[in-house]
Amino acid sequence: MMNKQYNNLLLKKKTAIAQINSLTGAIKQNAEHVEEYINLALNKNIEVLIFPKNIILGINAKDLYKNNELIIQQKKIQNLLKSKYEQIEIIFDEQEFTDAKIINNPKRYSYGEFWTFSEYLKRQEGLIININPVGAFDERIYEGRSIASFNGKIVALGKFLEEDLIILNYEEDLKINPLSFEEETFKILSFGIKDYCRKTGFKKIVLGLSGGLDSAITAVLACDAIGANNVLGITMPSKYSTEGSYNDSFKLAKNLGMVCIEKPIKSLYDEFIHSIQEDKTYNDLAEENIQPRIRALILMNYSNRGNRLLLSTGNKSECAMGYCTLYGDTCGGLNPIADVFKTDLYRISNWVNKNSGKEIIPDNILTKAPSAELKPNQKDEDSLPPYAVLDDVLRRYIEDGQSYDDISKDYGTVLVSEIIKKLNFNEFKRHQSTLFFEISKKSLGTDRNYPIVCSKEVI
Repeated sequence: MMNKQYNNLLLKKKTAIAQINSLTGAIKQNAEHVEEYINLALNKNIEVLIFPKNIILGINAKDLYKNNELIIQQKKIQNLLKSKYEQIEIIFDEQEFTDAKIINNPKRYSYGEFWTFSEYLKRQEGLIININPVGAFDERIYEGRSIASFNGKIVALGKFLEEDLIILNYEEDLKINPLSFEEETFKILSFGIKDYCRKTGFKKIVLGLSGGLDSAITAVLACDAIGANNVLGITMPSKYSTEGSYNDSFKLAKNLGMVCIEKPIKSLYDEFIHSIQEDKTYNDLAEENIQPRIRALILMNYSNRGNRLLLSTGNKSECAMGYCTLYGDTCGGLNPIADVFKTDLYRISNWVNKNSGKEIIPDNILTKAPSAELKPNQKDEDSLPPYAVLDDVLRRYIEDGQSYDDISKDYGTVLVSEIIKKLNFNEFKRHQSTLFFEISKKSLGTDRNYPIVCSKEVI
């Protein structure tokens, strides 16, 4: 909608973007933070200041947006601030002018999207301003990187994962250097954990260390986010755990500078089996699942007693296939890596070691065959296709929207059919899984709305 009152306003006046964070629902606190940025802008002689949409009520506020009282309260505060600071034009919403367009809807970028969008802006005429907040809001992480272009030049660019006051400079022609997938993903997830803990009040984290890749990279992220002295790892070997996995957990903890303690579950497991099973020998999946559920009880005990946020550690590949135990390894308050495929976690883990200039994640974790270690000599590939194959099929089907027929040309109908049917069948597990950050092109969370009760023949 054209706002004639503000014709040519943005090009003629000193304009800035307030790329800020907020706590959803904390209207008074958010209003005070907005006012801080108004005063900061005034000190820099800013004449027009643009805030992210709904920054006072909060981003990703879901049903709070349906609360008329809160909406009225937000609008009232916006009007009060505009009246109080008449010497500066304050914009809270999306607007169009004769010479400019303000895009003011929070944007969660998947990898590569921001760089694509910036190239798109370079091909546009006139002034385009894209406002983005920064912060973790439930499953969504907004990365900042507000951006403005003028006649094909990038004239403003907000910081990545930081608050920022961004002043438009029409003489600028900023260059954008893309981050690698590994670095960008790691930094987004670490920031997400940090901001989630800050907003929910958690000062400490606990997680299980299995000696495997998933728990290792989750531990690295947690330590990077809130400091190794605030992260507790617990290794819980069973009768099927290898000595290598036990040693790898402690070596990882030592490399990170975090505490790791051992709580063996063999006696608890044996007692449980003795109490409920007439057949005392190993026999089925039900017995395998007892182990992660015992571990979940131990982890929840430490979470409750120490007021620690419990992180679960399932990756996107395993979540897709249901290769996890409900009320076991899915237990937790947050899963940082659930939207990252297993093969990508290997890439990120190798980047961590290379970027650190030393071994953080033990090499043995990166090179040994993945295993849940719930039965003798178990390997993930006993139940799943090789991760390189599995992830390619899942990525093409879920994220790229390729058809069953197209993917089958490369991998055959039997394999692809099996993977897609497992994906669809295990929807019930994902509906009960913990909150996770959605960072990919299409996640298995709010991006996917698949029925639980559904014909097994649907592909």
